[in-house]
Order: sequence, then structure tokens, then C-alpha cells
Amino acid sequence: NVVERLKYEITARDKSKAALRSLKGGLQQSAQAATALKTAIGAVAVGLAVRRIASFTQEAISMGDNIAKTADKVGLGVVALQKLTFAADLAGVSQDKLQTSVERFTKRLGEASLGTGEAKTALENLRVSFADSEGRIRSTESVLIGVADAFTKLESPQQKAAIAAQLFGREGVALVNLLNLGSAGLVKFGKEAEDAGAILSERLARSAEVLNDQLTVANTALTVAKTRLGLAFADAGIIDAFTKATQRLARALSSRRALNVMRKGLEGISKA
Repeated sequence: NVVERLKYEITARDKSKAALRSLKGGLQQSAQAATALKTAIGAVAVGLAVRRIASFTQEAISMGDNIAKTADKVGLGVVALQKLTFAADLAGVSQDKLQTSVERFTKRLGEASLGTGEAKTALENLRVSFADSEGRIRSTESVLIGVADAFTKLESPQQKAAIAAQLFGREGVALVNLLNLGSAGLVKFGKEAEDAGAILSERLARSAEVLNDQLTVANTALTVAKTRLGLAFADAGIIDAFTKATQRLARALSSRRALNVMRKGLEGISKA
């Protein structure tokens, strides 16, 4: 009849409205959840980016510091060391062997200036002077360039190996291929390194050295401060008290009574 039909239509409309409200509420919740997820993902992405930037910055500072300190160690300028390293890499000489050999070369130049050592004889045979016209010892870089030019005039591989060993030590034989390039080859590869943007300036390397040293001092001071704080806690009995409290808690939790309470609680949860 009409009344029953009317009731049916009203009920159907109410149910439809309720379903639409429920759908609308579900969509709003989904949108809110999606927004929250998007915000969380964004925060994580920003955090990872900041961490990566910090890591990259630390790596750059460490690299600059290492270049500056190595240059001082081997007796070369910052730019000269990087150019020589670039050329050595192309000549098949590892960075470690190059640095060790050049460091020995610098030391042996000092010995030669004092009139002793194997390098003095080797330089005389190559007709390369280790001192300028005023008797002052020349820079490692300038003497090394002279040695490279002299090597291009040697024909015997055995002689080259022997002289390289006299100048650079046993590992100096590995530098023969590099020295065979002559000064022109070294300059050429150095120019290629500059054009490729592979050379860090003296100013930037020295700035990185200073900054890294400051960070090292700060980290050391922080480590000492943490140690002192820990010792202060120990002296005040805080650590001992915390340890004893933890031990008492562990004993209480492992007691039969506590285990029975936990067992009954779990049984109640499982029956619920």
C-alpha cells in the first residue's frame, strides 16, 4: 500500500544519506591520512638530504685538508701536487707510490745540498742542479721538472731504473713512465687537469685544512667533556645507584610472583 511504500522510500533515502556521509567521512580520512603520509615522507626526505649534504661537506673538507697536509709533507705546492697526481694516474702510477717517492725525493735533495746521499750523484749524472745561482736549494717541483727532461734523453731502461731508485727509493722505479713524459708532458697533463676542474686552489685547500683542524679540536673537546661528565656521575654515585636500581628491577621481574602475575595477565588477554 501507499504507507508501506512511503516508509520504504524514506528508509532507503536515510540509508543512502548515511552511506554517502560514511563515504564522505572515509574519503576525508583517506585524504587526511594521505596528507599526513606526504608530510612524513617529505620530512624524511629533507632529513636524508640534510644528512647527505652534511656528509658531502665533511668529505670535501677532509679532502682539502688531506691535499694541503700531503703537499707540505712531500715538499710541493698544493696545485703542483694535484697536477702531478693527475699526470701520475694517467701514467699508471698510484697516488700512494707517488707521494712516498716524492717525499723521499725531497729528503734526498736535502741530503744532496749537504753533499751526501745517492741523489747527489744521480743529479750530477743527469746534469740537473739542486741549487740556484745563489747557492740556495731549488724547490722540489723545479728539480723534478729538470729530472723529467733529463730522463727523456736517456736511452737505457736499466739506467733509468737505476737513477730513479737513487732519486726516489726502491719504489721510484714505478715513476719511470711518469718521468718519461718530460716537462712538456707534465705541463700538458697539468693543463688538462685544470681545464677539467680537477684542481683545488691553494686558498681553498688551506681553508679546508684550518676548518678541519678546528673541527678536530672541537670533537676532541666534546669527547673529553663527555668523559668528564661520565666520571662526575660516577663520583656522585649516580651510575652506581642506577645500576643497583636496574638490578633490583631485573630481580623483581624475574621473581616467581611477577612471572605468575604476567602469566595470569596473558591468560586474561587470550580469553578476552
